[in-house]
Formats: sequence, structure tokens, C-alpha cells
Amino acid sequence: MAILENIRKRTTVLILIIGLALFAFVISGVFTSNDLGGGKIGSSVAEINGNEISIDDFRRKVESASNRFGPSASSMQVINQVWDQEVRNSILNQQFEDLGIDIERDQIMNYIKTIPSYSQNPQFLNDSGVFDENKFRDFIADLKVNSPSQYNLWLQDEQSIIQNAKQQTYFNLIKAGVGATLKEGELDYKLANDKVDIKYVRLPYTLIADSTLNITKSEIQSYIKSHEDDFKQEESRDIQYVYFEEKASADDEMAVK
Repeated sequence: MAILENIRKRTTVLILIIGLALFAFVISGVFTSNDLGGGKIGSSVAEINGNEISIDDFRRKVESASNRFGPSASSMQVINQVWDQEVRNSILNQQFEDLGIDIERDQIMNYIKTIPSYSQNPQFLNDSGVFDENKFRDFIADLKVNSPSQYNLWLQDEQSIIQNAKQQTYFNLIKAGVGATLKEGELDYKLANDKVDIKYVRLPYTLIADSTLNITKSEIQSYIKSHEDDFKQEESRDIQYVYFEEKASADDEMAVK
């Protein structure tokens, strides 16, 4: 009985574990085989917000993420992170499209300057220790010619940079749209800084003897009637029943005659 009680208490945890295990089983099949039961599976691993996620594209992103994280992250951790990012991007990209949010080339460079791994890399700094756009562009151009594999990694990083820049623009728009008015600011300031001195008299109900009060039933009924909503009781039970009367039927009476 104790074991069954422990299982009941951990039902939610067990369901979560089983769900994650099934998800891991399905996703892992994407990376181990291109067929299932002798037949080809679809070309997409999932559909998010109406957009299909290509198996090849998802596999490529997982492999790229695995290379970045190295042995510090397990395969499932990498897969889950890529999946979460795909869901986030799919939802946000629809918002970007609806709002017409896009990033120009000069904006990409401005965003790169805020990334320490680029802006503080000695390879891209001038003699004054300031990030040099020309040095960075020359570096990317050299990768394109002499190191195609590294250049492909840069293209993936560039897409991530563009996505992050769009997200920053999007959330800045949200912040700008939820600002407080001047009157709200004044009220907040007064609530935080205004001080007053007051004197008051407190008369607790406990000081009033019940014997001094004479409330009639008609007054109580009148009060309840005028405040029906305060005393309304919601239905807490819904009972249905069948009643079988213990009485002989006409056929029973005929049978005993």
C-alpha cells in the first residue's frame, strides 16, 4: 500500500518522465535512420505554428550546436536546446513578418559590436583598441576563400545574430508601448514620497456589548433580501438518482391470484 501511495503522489513526475522519454525516442530516430518500418518518413521533423521543420535542417543545427558545446552537453541537452530555439524562432518570426521587422547590413554590424567575443577580440581591434569593421570584414572574406567550412559556421552565426537583433528590436517596441503616462508617474512619486501626520480614534466592535443591540428578524430578512448577491450559494453538488418503488405491479397481482 505504501508503494502505491508513493506512486500516486508522483503521478505528475512519472508522466513528465515518460513524455520526455517518448520525445527523446522520436527525435533520436531522426539522427539514426531515415526510414521507419521499411518506409520513408516525412521530410519534416515537426510542424510549428504552421511551418514545417526540415529533418536535414534540424539535424544540421543539432550537429552545429554539438560542435559548439563539445562534450560539456549531452546529445539530448543539445537536441532539446535546438528544439526550444526552433519553437521560439518560429513564433517570433511570424510577429516579425506581421510588423515588418527586418535588419539591414549596417544594423548587423552595429549588433556585432555589442558581442564581446567579436568586439573584444584582439584580431579585430585597431591600434587604439577599438573594434575595426574593416578588419572584421577582411577576416570574413578570407574565410570565404580559404576556409569554406569555417565560413559556413560564420553564416550560421550570422543568422543567429540577425535573429537576436530582430528580437531586440521587437522587445524594444513592446517596452515602448507599455510606458506609463505623466499622471501615473506623478501618482507613483506621491505615493512613494508624500508624508502626512494624522491622528485617529479607534473604536473596536468588541467594545460594544451585544446586549445594547436589538436587531429584529425582519431587519435581518430585509438586509439579506437587499444583498442577495452576497449570500448567494453556488451549486456544489449535482445529484441524479433513480427511484424504484417497492410496490407490486398489476402483473404481480395477477400472478398471485
